[in-house]
Amino acid sequence: MMGVLLVLGFDLERGQYAYPMPGYYALSGSFGELRSNHFHSGLDIKTGGQSGAPVVAIEDGYVSRINVSPYGYGKAVYLRHADGKYSVYAHLSRFADTLQSLVYAQQRKTEQYTQEMYLRKHALVFKKGELLGYSGNSGSSLGPHLHFEIRDSAERILNPIPWFKKELPDNRPPIVQEVAFEPLGPTARIAGEHRFYSKWVEGGNGQYRLPGVLEVYGPVGLLYRAYDLLDNAGNHCGINTAHLYLDDSLIYAFDLQRFDFDETRYINLHLAYPFTLHPPKKSYQRAFVEQGNAFSGIRFHRRRGIIELTDGQVHDFCLELIDSHGNRTLLSGKLKRKAPPLVSVPFDYAGTSRLSYQLQRDLLRIDITNPKKIHAQGIYYETLTGTQHKLLPAYRKGNQLVFLLQLDSLHLPRRLFDASGNLQEQLPAWTLALPDRP
Repeated sequence: MMGVLLVLGFDLERGQYAYPMPGYYALSGSFGELRSNHFHSGLDIKTGGQSGAPVVAIEDGYVSRINVSPYGYGKAVYLRHADGKYSVYAHLSRFADTLQSLVYAQQRKTEQYTQEMYLRKHALVFKKGELLGYSGNSGSSLGPHLHFEIRDSAERILNPIPWFKKELPDNRPPIVQEVAFEPLGPTARIAGEHRFYSKWVEGGNGQYRLPGVLEVYGPVGLLYRAYDLLDNAGNHCGINTAHLYLDDSLIYAFDLQRFDFDETRYINLHLAYPFTLHPPKKSYQRAFVEQGNAFSGIRFHRRRGIIELTDGQVHDFCLELIDSHGNRTLLSGKLKRKAPPLVSVPFDYAGTSRLSYQLQRDLLRIDITNPKKIHAQGIYYETLTGTQHKLLPAYRKGNQLVFLLQLDSLHLPRRLFDASGNLQEQLPAWTLALPDRP
């Protein structure tokens, strides 16, 4: 489907580093893996649930820093190498004797357990393969393992996998679980509705598809849930590269091989959650650029990667996912533009009319179940400043009439009501701070 291969990576100038923990070749966490509030900054190497595995220097280098803390990286040592890069070894149970003596002496001197020690250049040198310490569970660790990092000369975190493909083999393409679409404006519709739309996909072994033709209207964004598996462990690992194509044209490219610690907050704009605070709380990765997301891993986008079809033809989309070993997965599907029909309520629905609402991005969605014909003419809202405005329905879905209110400083409603006065709802102040209220 893709006629042109886009190369977005950069030259890591890879040398031949020694593996930091010989004999332990399974990962519980990979570089760039999505955590609740950050991108994972290295590799988590499994140790079989035990502490005490030898940890060695990956290259000749001098100790630039030693950390000891009951939190964070716990016991950690930082090496600076001749090529300008740093290697970091964290959550250790114990340092090698030379390091341990330095730490003990500083702890006695300061009468404090927590230490952050910066050493003079070349004051303490380790050779490639020399013992630095032993794996453990110190700091903010949930189980024994080694957290290992490689950083560049500016201490930006690099993906270590390219140096250790032999020790950490991966012959399996990424696995796609779900594809989703999100409406990105009050006029947007997905399958006739303004709602977060998600579907399990069909296929496997690097080839997945969304069955059928999905009808969309207005600006929408594609999202996905996927993971990678390395050969030696069943842990779900992250996927570093994603390309989104629309009709063979690249519209979004994400390539995570390096990032700065200051950027990790952008995960809150890269991840999306359906409009609910209640479990199960799934997270999806956006294949478009959310407003304010300046993460350097976004290498290219056209109109922020947002899809907005302008004709009635069927269009092909393809999401290409590539892991750190170059294994590729394609997720394909078809989209077609369909304008929403005119809104009508042909008769008074039986039963009591009920009003509910929920906040979706900067929109307030208002649903009237069992609407009456009068509701097709609109409902009213009173703002925080006391002004009243009429709101026309956006669409009808069965016995539900849906209204969409674009929120701004002049249109923050405190009360909803209809022309008859029989249907009223007072909106509590906290409504505007929550993403969902059924």
